[in-house]
Amino acid sequence: MSSVLKALQKNSAPKLHFGQPLELTAASERKGKSWRLVLGIVIFTLVASVTAWLVMSMQPEPQHVIEPQLTQVVASNAELELGPVTQIIVPTWPTDQQGQRLNPSREIISTGKATGAPEPVNLDQVSPELLANFEEALAASGEAQVPATVIPSLAELSRPLQRQIASFKYDSHQYSSRQASRWIELSGVRLREGEQWQGLQVIRIAPAHVVLSFGNRAFQQPALEDWTNPG
Repeated sequence: MSSVLKALQKNSAPKLHFGQPLELTAASERKGKSWRLVLGIVIFTLVASVTAWLVMSMQPEPQHVIEPQLTQVVASNAELELGPVTQIIVPTWPTDQQGQRLNPSREIISTGKATGAPEPVNLDQVSPELLANFEEALAASGEAQVPATVIPSLAELSRPLQRQIASFKYDSHQYSSRQASRWIELSGVRLREGEQWQGLQVIRIAPAHVVLSFGNRAFQQPALEDWTNPG
């Protein structure tokens, strides 16, 4: 009987389990390994950063290349001076209605018979503006061999045409390089370029003559030379 009770007491006694301390030890080991891994990564990063900085600091600084400056030498006006320059004036001859350039070698007036008097310039073929420009070009040429005008004078015209032009006194002749300052005075009447008197129109006032027109026929009259109708 007593042996049976001892057996029952032995079976009913609490059993001790030793698995929990083992589990705590394994967790502690895993935690220690994680910290060591993190610490290793941090140390590696620091070592890599320091190494990179040392490598960068040991590299030589780039040298700046200084390019030589080019100095432009400009000669002074005194060095370039070649002496006095002679100005050559070439007259610019006007053109007619067909674009042909007019010059003293080309006649712009029509002559009558070989033995007759010259005919005045026909303003139906040559405009008054073109005729005035032609006269300006002749005056600007300044050459002795170039005539002052190629327009026939009133005294050279045919007698029938002369009879159509009234007599006048050439009282004054004022020429200027400024067109607005030019004027003539015929029989006490002051006229400027473009104005009319007794059927005569002033085409151009030149230094030594005046170009007049009568019925679209142009001619010239020497300055201060009176005109008397032949009757």
